[in-house]
Amino acid sequence: MKYLPLVRRHLPLAVLTLVGFAALPDLALAQGADPFTTGTTWFISGPARGIAMLAVAAIAVALFFLRFSLMFIGCVLAGGLLLANITTIIGFLGF
Repeated sequence: MKYLPLVRRHLPLAVLTLVGFAALPDLALAQGADPFTTGTTWFISGPARGIAMLAVAAIAVALFFLRFSLMFIGCVLAGGLLLANITTIIGFLGF
């Protein structure tokens, strides 16, 4: 009877741990894919695309607001073209 509080305290943690391990998907290593290629593919299709889009958008905004005295119209046009074609530009980069 003296171990009952200890079991009651740790039972939910044990159950959550078992459910967590049961919910994990199988790793792709069983299919012969190496972890480096899998990780690289995930990074290029996921976070890298957003980072590249943010960089192109930052350049476009810089061209809008960091204008030069004689190149004002060119910078506004270039920034507008960059923002309008952001997905095409990212596609050229391979994302």
